[in-house]
Amino acid sequence: MSIASSVPFSALSINANGLGDPLKCRSISNMISCFTPTVWVISETKSPHPVASCIHISSYHKFESHGLPTSSHAGKWGVILGVSSAVYSQQVSLEAYPALQARAIAIDLVLPTPSGHSIPHCILGVYALWDSGIQADFWTQLAAICGSASQSWSVIGDANASIYSSEVSSPALNTPTSTAFQAFLAHTGGVDVWSSQGNNDVSSSFTFSNSIGCLIIDWVVWATLLVRVQGESGESCR
Repeated sequence: MSIASSVPFSALSINANGLGDPLKCRSISNMISCFTPTVWVISETKSPHPVASCIHISSYHKFESHGLPTSSHAGKWGVILGVSSAVYSQQVSLEAYPALQARAIAIDLVLPTPSGHSIPHCILGVYALWDSGIQADFWTQLAAICGSASQSWSVIGDANASIYSSEVSSPALNTPTSTAFQAFLAHTGGVDVWSSQGNNDVSSSFTFSNSIGCLIIDWVVWATLLVRVQGESGESCR
């Protein structure tokens, strides 16, 4: 995937399910170093304290919305977003959006164009909850941030939602949040990247699996303006 910019743009997203294990932090750091994306998002840090420092990688500006405490040593949610130091980045305050606390980060980027101009682009790193009642406020407030973007925006992270029945292998895995997510797409004019690639059949690929079955949890949404999606390059990194 890319944005119409003279800087090759790529994004990497992972649900860490906690960052308390040093070996996991090292593996994630190595993966980022291997693929060198323009932007990376780590969701569900599960720490009530900042933990971005455990991701040991240079040449990136790191931004964090740490998790909320569930006890003196444990937390829930939490998001880290990294931006290549080659790209200008500035964090956007989300204090006016309580439903996004510990679950979203907004960063304004300035991307150079081949003609020598620049494109303002807002990146939002997210971890959306499974609970449908809380999700409605989350997606409504996220839509407000997208609506305030000067030109284009991207939402990258764990949406915890599936759109089509073909994305779920078992009814027991149906996410209760798809309605709020689809309302967000309709309101913002956003494009679900997985759907746009024409491969939303869980029998051929998926982003989540357990003993019950598999499903495609959506990870990336683009604004239609100034953005195009490219297919996989076929390259691998070991």
